[in-house]
Amino acid sequence: MEHIEWKNGIDSIIKFKPSNLYFIIQEQKDMDYTHTINTTRKLKPSIKKFAEIAHPQLIIKEELVNYLKEKQYIFQKKICD
Repeated sequence: MEHIEWKNGIDSIIKFKPSNLYFIIQEQKDMDYTHTINTTRKLKPSIKKFAEIAHPQLIIKEELVNYLKEKQYIFQKKICD
């Protein structure tokens, strides 16, 4: 989700009215996400073009949980730490 406008992505998914949604939430203890995105690898031309305008960043768990609540989905279970 960090590579797209995540709220728009969720809105697109829930149009299909799934009974459950599953997310893997990557969290960093120091909240400095700049080191989690690899900016040194050679990209394919289409991805390179996209990278010029996109600025991926990790989604804060609380923001995701609150947005899902607004859409009538409840964070039910944490599978692992």
